[in-house]
Amino acid sequence: PIGTLIGDWLGWRFTFGMIIAVGVLAGILLAVYLPKQLATHHKEPVTSTKQPLHHKREIFKLLSITFIVLTANSAAYIYINPLILSGDHTIQFVSLALLVIGIAGMLGTSMGGYLTDRLSPKKWLLISVSCFIAIMLILNQLWSTSIWLLLFLFIWHIIQWSTNPAIQSGLIDQAQGDHSHVMSWNMSALNAGIGFGALLGGIIVSHISLFATLYIASLLGVMALVIVISLKSPKTHRHSA
Repeated sequence: PIGTLIGDWLGWRFTFGMIIAVGVLAGILLAVYLPKQLATHHKEPVTSTKQPLHHKREIFKLLSITFIVLTANSAAYIYINPLILSGDHTIQFVSLALLVIGIAGMLGTSMGGYLTDRLSPKKWLLISVSCFIAIMLILNQLWSTSIWLLLFLFIWHIIQWSTNPAIQSGLIDQAQGDHSHVMSWNMSALNAGIGFGALLGGIIVSHISLFATLYIASLLGVMALVIVISLKSPKTHRHSA
């Protein structure tokens, strides 16, 4: 929201200037407060990382869900500014919407962990991905509204970011030994989805229309839902995420 307002008041170059300034400040703080000596090697070799990877198919499915859901989300979200402005809203309303989205993202991560523990990774993924599909299909009818639009943007992002804890829990359930490698793969799939979604969104806007991004996102959501339905539970299930 702050970057949007600065861009409106002073121009987009100042927004990037602010990012540079914050990055430099973060670098200085890291240089000052990080310990001078960081342990980078274990005294004894860690044998758990050498264990064979079991349930490879299920792990691949979970990583595919991460990639597809983030692709769908990014394809729609990358154009959230012009989509909101298409409803004759002001740039100040866009900033408010981005603030609501940011709050939803933070809450979604916590909510996803809680509901994954209460239900199961697969059950919560079924619910969350289904809700994501429905929201993508509804949003194009709400751009000219205010309260309803903010509400559905909030639900969209609280639901979307609640999927990652379920994916992580599912990966831990399926992996044996050290889980760090599958977690790193999940982060790679997440970032790849964000990048590919931005590319896909640009192609959709260039060749179809701005509003088609949400319908394509819903189709990708259906693909992810099919994979979620096909997930198999591990033989031994943890009781907490």
